[in-house]
Amino acid sequence: MTEPRTGESESEGVRFLLAEYTEVWAYLRHLDSTRNKALALYLIVLGAIAGGVTNAIRDRADAKTLKQLVDAAPVILGIVLVFSMMASTALLMLLIRYRLLAVEYTWALNRIRAAFVRREPALRQFLVFSDQSRRARGWSGAMYIYTFAAVVSAVVVWFGALGVLRHFNAFGTHTAVEAFGLAAVWCVYWIATYHRLCRRFDDNMDRRLKRLDSPAPAKGAA
Repeated sequence: MTEPRTGESESEGVRFLLAEYTEVWAYLRHLDSTRNKALALYLIVLGAIAGGVTNAIRDRADAKTLKQLVDAAPVILGIVLVFSMMASTALLMLLIRYRLLAVEYTWALNRIRAAFVRREPALRQFLVFSDQSRRARGWSGAMYIYTFAAVVSAVVVWFGALGVLRHFNAFGTHTAVEAFGLAAVWCVYWIATYHRLCRRFDDNMDRRLKRLDSPAPAKGAA
């Protein structure tokens, strides 16, 4: 059986890398599209619920001000609060997951591009390599989108909590302030969760990169 020539082996490797690059790039585009669709669906559902609940309460109780609206149907607002918190939790966790996958896919693409640069050093001037491409932390487009979603969810939490707290008269005349405090804690918690999970991901990526870039032990070494 004849051994494959070096040129044939290299061409197979190039074809493999090109196929891998195309597949990872397709995954990355799909991931971005899925994230945008999930965020749009979340906003549409929240808008529909907010509009539907507001109109229903207004028609039923003839509520014209925010105070009258909140006092008219605390049970409905409580249900809205629970549903919105569940939906917001699912969305925010999805956005974190999408961010981590996007960084990993981008890192994989840059590894493939680096392999071609090793073969053709002249390609380096046409490519941009950044150490931040494998960093999930930091202020980026994904972080702005996540912060926007966290703030929107906090507004919904504030509105639902306001109705529940006013119904039970939990804090007297300071109900709005206390509801705002709960919403602020919710928002800060999720932003802190984003940074915590991204930091853990970055630490894992650093360990993986060290293993990949470390020289392989010599054969026969003890």
